[in-house]
Amino acid sequence: MSAAPEALAKANIVTMHLLERMNFTSTDFPSEEDEFDWAGLTAVPAAKVWPFRVAEAKAHLECEVAQIVTDRNTNIVLGRIIHAHVDPSVWKNGRVDPQLLDPVCRLSGSGYAALGALVNVQRPQWKNIEGTIGLRIPPLPSADWPKDHKIVVRVFMINAPDRLPHSARQTVAEQRRFSEFALSFECVAAQPLHLGIERQRA
Repeated sequence: MSAAPEALAKANIVTMHLLERMNFTSTDFPSEEDEFDWAGLTAVPAAKVWPFRVAEAKAHLECEVAQIVTDRNTNIVLGRIIHAHVDPSVWKNGRVDPQLLDPVCRLSGSGYAALGALVNVQRPQWKNIEGTIGLRIPPLPSADWPKDHKIVVRVFMINAPDRLPHSARQTVAEQRRFSEFALSFECVAAQPLHLGIERQRA
């Protein structure tokens, strides 16, 4: 582990429209060859660091190296951002809009992915979950359960597959209404069902 605060670096945020050109710069060029020129990219001066930035990139982060963590043959570089460039085309409501930015998602090997659908998940608060079963699934009813024991299941008819609640099996008192769903039903199981598959006789 080492610290190198005097070193400077930059990060050009790769977006989907630059994926092919970004990948092209990974060619094992001889040291005298210009990767910018080969990939059809434009080198422009940065504001506070000496490495050039990519003019076609929609966002750039200029950093000073805070720490380099070495683990065998891997170096993890931790940078402190000292300047940021953001193209106006991806700026919305005072912040960067991820869908307008359209960043490339790095997978393993030669794999990459687009950002895809965005999902916002609110952090739960204890005052709303105290006394509930949380995300744990209760055991299925058995023959020795009292006959008046009830399982409440809320059935949702939704207009977006990514807008499912965290849990659909809770007691009535624990249920919270999901006004964003098009239609919902609260059902009480009158009789437990035991489902199984019988082997077909030869």
